[in-house]
Amino acid sequence: MSILFNPFTSNFDFVSKENILDGTTAGQMAFWNGTTWTYTEVTELFWDDTNKRLGIGTANPTKTVDIAGELGVSDDITIIKDKKLYFN
Repeated sequence: MSILFNPFTSNFDFVSKENILDGTTAGQMAFWNGTTWTYTEVTELFWDDTNKRLGIGTANPTKTVDIAGELGVSDDITIIKDKKLYFN
């Protein structure tokens, strides 16, 4: 039995492991669509549990967060690399 937070109702739902895993592919992520728990396509949102990587738009993430496609940012981005801060 798993407990998943439902952001639409602000409640925790009890979901059996069998229901979550039934018919899914490794790396698929479950989400609440307002009516029931459903799953992303692996090419839309993918979790690589072995390497602890998140793929957005890719099922083969090569970085901690790998985005295949455009990224929209409405505020500043701060990049920390080699213990130095870089600002855009």
